[in-house]
Amino acid sequence: MDFAVGVGLESTLDILITFPDSESFEELAHSYQGDLSPYLERGYKTVSRGSGGEEPIDGMEKEAEDLLESAKEMGAEISYSLGGNSSQEAVTLANLGVETIFLGSLFPDLLSKLNPKDRGKLENTDTRFAKRFEQYSPSSYILQAPGTNRYILTEGKGRRIDQLRSHLKELPDIVGEISDSYSNFEALSLVGWHVIFGMGLSKEDLQLTSRVIRKIREENDILLFTDAGGMEAFNRTDKKRLCELYSLFDIVSVNEDEVMQIIQVLDSDHREEIDSMRDILDCGESSSTVWLHTPNYQVSLSSAFSRKTLEEAQTVAALVGLYKAENGGYPSIEDLFKLRRSREFSEAGLEKVEAIKDQYGKNFGGYELASSPCFNLEKFFSTIGTGDVSAGAYLYSLLETTLSNDKG
Repeated sequence: MDFAVGVGLESTLDILITFPDSESFEELAHSYQGDLSPYLERGYKTVSRGSGGEEPIDGMEKEAEDLLESAKEMGAEISYSLGGNSSQEAVTLANLGVETIFLGSLFPDLLSKLNPKDRGKLENTDTRFAKRFEQYSPSSYILQAPGTNRYILTEGKGRRIDQLRSHLKELPDIVGEISDSYSNFEALSLVGWHVIFGMGLSKEDLQLTSRVIRKIREENDILLFTDAGGMEAFNRTDKKRLCELYSLFDIVSVNEDEVMQIIQVLDSDHREEIDSMRDILDCGESSSTVWLHTPNYQVSLSSAFSRKTLEEAQTVAALVGLYKAENGGYPSIEDLFKLRRSREFSEAGLEKVEAIKDQYGKNFGGYELASSPCFNLEKFFSTIGTGDVSAGAYLYSLLETTLSNDKG
């Protein structure tokens, strides 16, 4: 595979708190008396609706450890894995055979807590351009139960903007160095902005970040990819600034909750997902593609890619997300071939895709419209990271198909 992708900007230690059932999660949420009680209540209410969410708990490490002990007493299983939007995406791309450059934050203390297999996953990428922090060790506490979505409490010291600002300022030069080192450098994925700005996005930091992204675009002929994260913890001003930031990228990835949060910020009258996706593109400064991923189906609107290319990317993304949800790991190309031969499409997904085609057809608002179903889940490990690995797979497939067609 003859292309390289840069990925940033953050990594973390994921601490998975898996309750034996949703009833145990509910019992602790209602009975817990610690300082994180309101967070736990919000977390349970969110996953009980079938949704997921995330909010910062910076400076509350001790409180998080207390919650962890109470969850253990309730029978929750505790496990540790590599986390962070960009690190998950980077490992996914590397496993699919892409030359991957990780240019985000690295924490030696964090890596030391992982088992050798997990630690080696990120080290298999090119980390020469990463920012290393010796004094921080951020963690994300993931609350979940079998069959539920997840709620994340991010203790983010060391990966917030105050620590990453200097690295952010240097990104155009870093990307230039990567371009000089890799003649096949085709795309840059900068994800997890909702984590980096988890304590708020100031006007000054928005201006700084916008200048950085525009300069990267001006100086490099590469595809720019980003994802939208949960906005529950942000005020309206911060939400609008995050949306301005997302609009600077060619491709914006959203889930079903995020697309509606964005559209509320845009003051659109639309409440249908696909109408909302069109509004996001119409309002975007540079965006050409919006990709919606849900557990049962996916939809893309694009002025840059063909419907066939988008549908193939969605299928690959669905398979990688399925593998992650069932196994907690990162598949190879061979794993995807095996999985595709053995799985059926989601019935709910098939019905939704047919409804979309009946209502919207193959083009909508001047954009190519591609919809496709996901696959049935047969076992459960965790939903954490499924969106991140799916995003890596989606980007991989778009590049692989487009570049292969160019050569053909």
